[in-house]
Amino acid sequence: LAYDAFGTSEVREYLAETTNSIRKSGAPDALKQDFFTLANSELDKQISETPQNARYYVFKGSLLTNFGQYKEALAYFDNALGLSPKKQYIYFSIGSLHILLNDYIKAEKILEEAFLFEPKSDSARMGYATGLIYNDKVDKAKEILVERFGYIPADERLIKAFFDTGRLDMALENTLQKIKEYPGDAQHYVSLAAVYSGLGDFSKAIKA
Repeated sequence: LAYDAFGTSEVREYLAETTNSIRKSGAPDALKQDFFTLANSELDKQISETPQNARYYVFKGSLLTNFGQYKEALAYFDNALGLSPKKQYIYFSIGSLHILLNDYIKAEKILEEAFLFEPKSDSARMGYATGLIYNDKVDKAKEILVERFGYIPADERLIKAFFDTGRLDMALENTLQKIKEYPGDAQHYVSLAAVYSGLGDFSKAIKA
């Protein structure tokens, strides 16, 4: 990107994606920070060049989210939503950030908006149910899920919401169902071990 030789939007997008990959890798923290600083700066340039393009506010918001800067990320997603109010994934991102910031009332509200915007979307329904669970409205969450699926489906978002809100019995039931559906996914066994640990059943946690 030196001297703007590669300062195109496509390369900036690739840089942001590469930065996230490096963040999740075993690379030294200094290298991760260097990539973040560069990607952050280049996305600022891109936004200044194309201020009416919601795409780059999303890239910037995602970058900040991935590096734990949730409040800062929220402002960029809010801008993206203002520019592109019909993109469901922006609603989901804002709702997720409000959950990370423990603002469950706002999370429920924005996820409900996404659901009402497209009630036939299973992803939107699941997102709204997640927001309801965090806001201590489990019965309502069950209602909208059973209305569509006939049961409480196994879903990572639900498992995390049940776990985070202390409903470990429901987290366990959902996790076991997920393992039944996808027995080869090691991450589900990690989740199972965490749930058993939360329940105080350390012998089963070790076996999981």
